[in-house]
Amino acid sequence: GPRAGDVHVLPNFQGTMVIDEVTGEFVAQSSVTTRRLKYLAGGLLSSLALVIAVFVQGLPDIFSEQLDPLRQHLHISEKVFDSISSLYTGAMVELAGGQYQKLAVALTTWENHRLASDFKQAANLKMFVFMALTSYFSVVWLAFFDAEEKELPYRQHLANVGGQASTLLITRALSYLVGSVVLPYFRAKDKRQQTAKIHADRQASLAAETESGDNGEDPA
Repeated sequence: GPRAGDVHVLPNFQGTMVIDEVTGEFVAQSSVTTRRLKYLAGGLLSSLALVIAVFVQGLPDIFSEQLDPLRQHLHISEKVFDSISSLYTGAMVELAGGQYQKLAVALTTWENHRLASDFKQAANLKMFVFMALTSYFSVVWLAFFDAEEKELPYRQHLANVGGQASTLLITRALSYLVGSVVLPYFRAKDKRQQTAKIHADRQASLAAETESGDNGEDPA
């Protein structure tokens, strides 16, 4: 069930203070129509961000014909080029997801949800739809809608789809590893080094002050 804090009014909820007919206390109220219009605008902006993300991650496929001369000039085989394209797609999925998370929180805050539970549901829905579509769009497109894939033998087509799905899983795992293990480790290490440096500078400063005080005393 929902937590106790989820049914409380958010502190940043913007509205007009009115007297509640049940409790007799002042509570913030906002126009339902205005909030619904904001929900609609937030959904449209989220959809626009989704379209842009899908377009960016599909650039290698969209401009495959234009990139083919470059591939031949660099003597890159089609298989290697497809692998590079898959890695690019996976990287774009992770980068877009990270940036969209900030946008989803900002949009949900702007929508002015009254309760914490409503805020969480709206933000989670945005993230779920965005990540689900961006993560699996390339696989679904490759499996069912890519015209070039339809001309390939079944086993080759299946291998391409499997390779795309595997690449996305690998990039997702690497992203989680970097975000959850590698970056926190180096941040903690850098923080320890800064703390040690501050402590060493402080000790050196105290030692210098002590030495200066000893030199300034008159001999007995």
